[in-house]
Amino acid sequence: MKKTLITLGAALAMLTQTRTQAAEKPAAGSDDSVLRVKAAGLGTNDWLGGKLFHGQGCTMVKLDRPSPAGYSSLLLVGISHMQAYKSGQWVDMAIAPMLKPEPAPCKGGGSD
Repeated sequence: MKKTLITLGAALAMLTQTRTQAAEKPAAGSDDSVLRVKAAGLGTNDWLGGKLFHGQGCTMVKLDRPSPAGYSSLLLVGISHMQAYKSGQWVDMAIAPMLKPEPAPCKGGGSD
């Protein structure tokens, strides 16, 4: 009986983890350029989805929808945490190496 309960508990834990991961996955048909970011000042501690783009000479993340604070794009310097969706999972992306080659005005901060 005890062995059965342990097995059921493990199965339930795996099912719960799978459901949580499925809820965090982007929509079908997305590619490796799909990102999610966290940044101070966005009005939320939740992940916000977006994609990298180059605008005004800077690399930025264009958000899928405006943040609660009203931002629709972010400079790399303003992002505290970024992940890319690759091979079926979210993978951390190092921001510092991406920021290094950016021109000085792009490192000054700010968003739209």
